[in-house]
Amino acid sequence: MSPKSRTRKRPKADAHPRTSGNPANRAQEVAHGRRSRYSRPMMIPIVAGVALLGAVYQAVFAIRVLVVAAKPGTVHGLTWDVSDATWVVTGILAGVLAVAYLWVARGLMARDRRARSTMLALTGINIAFGIFELPYGAFALILSAASFFLLISFPVKDWFGIARRRSAA
Repeated sequence: MSPKSRTRKRPKADAHPRTSGNPANRAQEVAHGRRSRYSRPMMIPIVAGVALLGAVYQAVFAIRVLVVAAKPGTVHGLTWDVSDATWVVTGILAGVLAVAYLWVARGLMARDRRARSTMLALTGINIAFGIFELPYGAFALILSAASFFLLISFPVKDWFGIARRRSAA
């Protein structure tokens, strides 16, 4: 055995099999339109940003509702009577949803499959409610539909390690 063969470096365990950890090969793959499954698709930060936007909205809504609940017995601009306990429960649930959106945003950036599944479920629910709230829910409907379709795209599935379905030919 020659001394040169003993000192040869092995590729890193997390290196892409086609590139063997060589940055020159990785750059060549990107130049030819092939992305490594180890590089984050641009769609992930976009969807994580939408999740952060949802978290901020829910946090502001929770604070607003809890402030309304702190003034018991006042009229809140509604034409029907709403219990003060309803405002408290709504504020707590909005706060929980804000924390959930923060967890999803962090999980998407960290390649957590549960976060992707949770975001798909949340966007599906938002799409359903957005359809029933048209025309007022148009903005939420557009954001949710865009996030949903970005999360089911092939680069995102590849990045999360979800296998594509093979056609039975």
